[in-house]
Amino acid sequence: HASREALFALGVGRNLIWIEPKYDLVVVVRWIEKDAFEELTQKILTIFK
Repeated sequence: HASREALFALGVGRNLIWIEPKYDLVVVVRWIEKDAFEELTQKILTIFK
């Protein structure tokens, strides 16, 4: 899961901005399916583990 310090912005059309200071990471995603965000988060975070 994302850290407690993480910031998120959700926009119209399923746009997402995720700022993860713990890993010096910024993720910008457009048109993501609502249920796909958790899987995307886990896949990205496994890179840093």
